[in-house]
Amino acid sequence: DRCAAALEQARAIGFRPLEAEATMVVAGNRVAAGELVEARRMLVSAAQIASASGHDSAAARAWSLLVELEADHLADYARGQEYADNAQAAIDRLGPSEEADRRRLDLHFARGLLAYRRGEQDVAAAEFDAAEALARRVEPDDLLAVLEGKAIVLEDRGEFERAIQIHTEVAERRRAEGGDAHPQLFISYANLASVHVMLGHSELALAAARRSTEVALASRGPDHVDYATALHNEGEVLRSVGRFEDALLLLERARAVFAASLGDDSPKVASTLEHEAGVLQGLRRFDEAVGLMRRALEIFDRRGPAQHVATTRANLADLLRDAGRPADGLADANAAVEVLLPALPGAPETAYALMVQGEILVDLGRAGDAIAPLERALAICRDGGFLPLETGVAQFVLARALLATAGDRARALALASDAARAWHGAPAPWNFRREQLEQWRRAAFGGMSAP
Repeated sequence: DRCAAALEQARAIGFRPLEAEATMVVAGNRVAAGELVEARRMLVSAAQIASASGHDSAAARAWSLLVELEADHLADYARGQEYADNAQAAIDRLGPSEEADRRRLDLHFARGLLAYRRGEQDVAAAEFDAAEALARRVEPDDLLAVLEGKAIVLEDRGEFERAIQIHTEVAERRRAEGGDAHPQLFISYANLASVHVMLGHSELALAAARRSTEVALASRGPDHVDYATALHNEGEVLRSVGRFEDALLLLERARAVFAASLGDDSPKVASTLEHEAGVLQGLRRFDEAVGLMRRALEIFDRRGPAQHVATTRANLADLLRDAGRPADGLADANAAVEVLLPALPGAPETAYALMVQGEILVDLGRAGDAIAPLERALAICRDGGFLPLETGVAQFVLARALLATAGDRARALALASDAARAWHGAPAPWNFRREQLEQWRRAAFGGMSAP
């Protein structure tokens, strides 16, 4: 392609700063194609070439792009921090200047993403605040992406109404700038859909997700990965409100586009398989669901990163538990916790894996062993202010564990009542949990509830 040709030309000329710039462009194409490890290699090469040739601005950009790559895709967060340190060193070499401020903006944004993925919401918010101040002063074109990052942090903190305000503002400004052809507009609608799902606004969520898909189709066409992403997102919204058959159709269409564009072994294909398995779980078609989840796990095992493998193992473990096979899921749950707890101690993915591990242990009659992971999961959720519905799972299962071990009955009752409040008004897929809770509470406490 033309980008690769430009890179070869830069190499032939021997002008190293131009080679670094061209290498970054080609690396961006590799990211779009799902060739993430190769993109990492190329960006490291670009950063090193730029540093060696005294092009510190390009070096800082390349290192910051690597931080984003680890945060968004490869999930080696320790490596991402090393890249951030390298970016900071390149910026320091630039000295006080407007160019240095632009590179600081890049780095604050990238570090915000990294902190968000680690579950460090306060750090992420501070980084996005710093990025916003710089964007308003030196690079207004970057402001909307920064605001989007801030809104996602607000969602995890439970500040949903403020998040909706920001996502709506970003969508309106993008539409004003480029109409439905704006390259990022479909993402704005997808973000709005996500917040409305969390608030239980089913119709608003569906409308935003459908609009995202329409915009992506109009601006990208039916064979583009962005359209597949929009289909995938709409399918997830449909799943969240219990429209499982409709969700399955969209996810299957998304997977076909991902496979045609990126290959059958793409992490995008694996992610879609994983969510299809979740839909089949909702339909109680457990054997099919387990088959798809294992296919997703096979791809992630080959393509990584370790944290994605671990999260998929937690999903597989929960699926096996829900299918009445908790003993078969315990090893996967344990493996997930072993990876996620040291790597991401405050992240929602870790809280979820601990919940799965705890519930399997309770189902296996090992309630005493379940209390520690469930307490840890509940603490992570409360400290981070995220996963309100899943927090109800930790509360309910911990209540079960306390009662099964002759623990604090008053606390068990309070936890069960907290779970009931968390699930009140939740979408249809949570009906099973509500019924399970009420049956258990009637058996354990005669239907009593906390004051």
